[in-house]
Amino acid sequence: MNVLRSVACAAAMLLAGPPAHAAFYCVNTSLALAIALNQAQSNGEDDDIELEVGTYALGGELDYFAADGETYDLTIRGGSAPGTGCFERATSGASVLDGQDAVRPLYISAHGRVDVIGITFENGAPTQYAGGALNLSAPIARVESSVFVANHDAPGNVAAAAYVSATSAYVVGNVFLANAGASTVTVYSDFVADVNNNTVVGNQLHAHAGIGALNLVGDAQFNLSNNILWNNEGSDVFDQSSGGADYWHNDVGVIANMPPHSVSGNLDVDPQFDGFLGLRPAPTSPMVNAGIDSPLGGVGGTDAGGGPRIIGQHVDIGAYETDVLFRNGLEQAT
Repeated sequence: MNVLRSVACAAAMLLAGPPAHAAFYCVNTSLALAIALNQAQSNGEDDDIELEVGTYALGGELDYFAADGETYDLTIRGGSAPGTGCFERATSGASVLDGQDAVRPLYISAHGRVDVIGITFENGAPTQYAGGALNLSAPIARVESSVFVANHDAPGNVAAAAYVSATSAYVVGNVFLANAGASTVTVYSDFVADVNNNTVVGNQLHAHAGIGALNLVGDAQFNLSNNILWNNEGSDVFDQSSGGADYWHNDVGVIANMPPHSVSGNLDVDPQFDGFLGLRPAPTSPMVNAGIDSPLGGVGGTDAGGGPRIIGQHVDIGAYETDVLFRNGLEQAT
């Protein structure tokens, strides 16, 4: 790893979280969210948009197109408890952007840093451009602890779930399930790209044609750590980067197009999820305590369910953490 990359990653991580002085929006309807995004794109300050839990049924695409010179940061975060002014986290439920099989839920073109955290994207189906649920372009982009399910890409495009294009891109702690398209998630970067602790499983190709689940594009040195990339149609990773990716402690099936630049601690085994249709590793899963705790780009503040990110000796591979001691104690008690 070169010094420039290390410094860049450290600087980016220092910017994590909502800005200290920002315009603050607490929203609980699709209209309020659209208004907040419209104001934020040209208000001349950092913006923090917090979503209460609930389903936001969308009749049209939500857009953020930063005005010229609007180099401020944008944070969009789900999971706020209703009736608290978005100052408390909900203990259950999710903030769901539902494209209703008609529109892409969210399109962002920014000149500053963008963080999308704790949002569930479902039923996205746009008519143009990449990213069935999310199209995000920014100098620094971080998509964290979000869930993408049952989204479709636009005809002739890629990324059924998410298209992330950034000089520094971070895709951390997300779930990509049952999406359909030429690829599931495309990450394009020419400098830094860290893809960590995601669960990417059960995604399909349109008419059995396409490249696969995780699509890596650009001149960046891609770093993949602690991901479950398994049982996707086509390839689990399709690497179109110029230098190949470094793989650290992933559970990955098929890697296509470009061989890894380096590999350490990878598995190629059934992840053994807990229960029918569950995506949390079972207590006996080889994913438990099998990750590396401090990869470039981090492991996220919480797991995809909002729980602690590291419970046992080490972080689990994938988007969800399993509390083996609690589960074993509960089973013994019952």
